[in-house]
Amino acid sequence: DFKTKEGTVVTAWEVTAPTTDPVDPTEPETTEPTTEEPTTEPVTEEPTTEPPTEPPTTEPTTPVEKILLGDSDTDGEITIRDATNIQSTIAKFPVKVFSEIASDVDQNDELNIRDATIVQMHIARYETGTNIGQYITVLK
Repeated sequence: DFKTKEGTVVTAWEVTAPTTDPVDPTEPETTEPTTEEPTTEPVTEEPTTEPPTEPPTTEPTTPVEKILLGDSDTDGEITIRDATNIQSTIAKFPVKVFSEIASDVDQNDELNIRDATIVQMHIARYETGTNIGQYITVLK
C-alpha cells in the first residue's frame, strides 16, 4: 500500500487514473442525456430449411413379469415349501398358490419330481446346473 499526493491509500493492485475535475459535493449531480443510437442491429432468425424432426418411434410395450425360478409359491424366496408345493401339485393335491413357470426349474416344459429335487439341492447349496434362483422375464 502507498499514499498518493492527495493522501489516498492505494493498494498495489489498484490502478486508477487521476481525476482532472474535482467534484464539489454541494453541487447536484447532472447528467446529460445521450443521443447515441444502439450499435447493434436487431437479430432476425432466418427460416430453417431442415424438415422438423419427428419423435422416435417406439415398439409398443408388452407387459412382462419377472419370476424367481424355483419360487413355486411366489413368496419371493426359495424354501422347502416350494419343493413340497411342486410335489403336492405332481401328486394332484390341492395347493393355495402355484406358479408352473417358476416350478419348472430345469426349464424343460415338464413338471416332474426332478424339479422338486433341484429345489431341494438348491436349498442345500448343491450345484444344480440350472438357472434356479435367477429371475426370468415372461410375457403376461
